[in-house]
Amino acid sequence: MNESESLLSADELELLRKQVADREAKTAAKVDKLLTKERDLTASDIKWLLGKEVDRRRIAKAMKMSISTLERYLSEHGLVTKSRTKIEPEIKAEIKNLLKEGNLTRKEIAKEVGVSYSTVAYQHNQMTEECESMAEQTAKDLNEQISILKQELEQHQKAIGTLKADRQGFYERLQQEQSKVKERDKLLKQLNRDVQRLIQERDDLLDNSKKENLQKQHDLLLEYIRLGGST
Repeated sequence: MNESESLLSADELELLRKQVADREAKTAAKVDKLLTKERDLTASDIKWLLGKEVDRRRIAKAMKMSISTLERYLSEHGLVTKSRTKIEPEIKAEIKNLLKEGNLTRKEIAKEVGVSYSTVAYQHNQMTEECESMAEQTAKDLNEQISILKQELEQHQKAIGTLKADRQGFYERLQQEQSKVKERDKLLKQLNRDVQRLIQERDDLLDNSKKENLQKQHDLLLEYIRLGGST
C-alpha cells in the first residue's frame, strides 16, 4: 500500500472531524445539564463528571460548596483518585473481609482497622466494581455456554431428524419386504395346491389303469372258462 492509499480522503477526514465534534458537543451538553442540578448532583453524576475530567472547582461551584468540602464529600463517597497511598495487602484483605461480613458500617470498619473512611470507601467501590465485572464475565460465559448448547441442540435435532428419516425409510423397506414375503407365501400355497392336485390326478389315472387291466384279465378268464379251459 502506497502513502496516498493509507491517507484518509478529505471527505473522510471531514466526516471524522464532524463525528468527534458531535461527540464533544454531546458530552459538553451533558456536563452543563448535570451541573444545573447543583446540590442534587449524585455520587454517580460526580463520578461521571470526574471521568470526563471536569474541573473540581467547577463542580464545587455548581454544588455551592468550597473545594475542601467537595474533597471531603468525594472521600466520604469513595470518589478518590488512584494516585492515593497504597495500603498493605493484609489490611486490604481485612477490610474486604469485614465488608463481606456486613456486620459493621464503613465508618466502623475504618475505626476497627485504623484507616481513613475514604480508604474503606475506596475498597468498597473496588469490590463493587469487581463484583460487577465478575457478574458481567459470568453472564458472558453463560451466554457463550448457552450458545454452545444451542448449537449442540441444533446438531442433535438434525441428527434426530436424520434418524427419523432413516427409520421411516427402513420401515417402508420393511413393509415392502413383508409384502414380498406375503406374496411369496401366497404363491407357495398355490403351488402346493397345484402339486397336490397333480398328484391326485396321477393317482386317479393309475387307479383307472389298474382297473382296466383287472377287467381285461377277468374277461379273459371268463372266456377261458366258457371255452372249457382249452386253448
